[in-house]
Amino acid sequence: MTEHLHIVLPLAIGAIFYMTGYHITKNPPKSKNAIYGYKTPASMKSKARWDYAQKIAGVKIKSAAMLMMLAAIPLYFFDQGETVNVLVSAGLILIITFIPIFQTEAALSEKFGDE
Repeated sequence: MTEHLHIVLPLAIGAIFYMTGYHITKNPPKSKNAIYGYKTPASMKSKARWDYAQKIAGVKIKSAAMLMMLAAIPLYFFDQGETVNVLVSAGLILIITFIPIFQTEAALSEKFGDE
């Protein structure tokens, strides 16, 4: 199992991300809460920002999830030893995790400015 950990990690985490994005898209939180949803200071400034952030974040998270799972394909052919393989996989996961955050924050800033 550990010999393919660098492939399984992005696949599993990507699947979890996809389910999270799907859930936020289909069942967005109606109001600000401490349980789930896209919660950043920018998204919580107003009800309009909150609603828009939930809509955009769900789509962006699903896209990042697909990218994460697709990134596992070339990792199958990458073999630099178990430790390096897992570190490269973890690095990809970390980078891809922040993509929907940056995209959603940029969309909020573009639509609402500094309100």
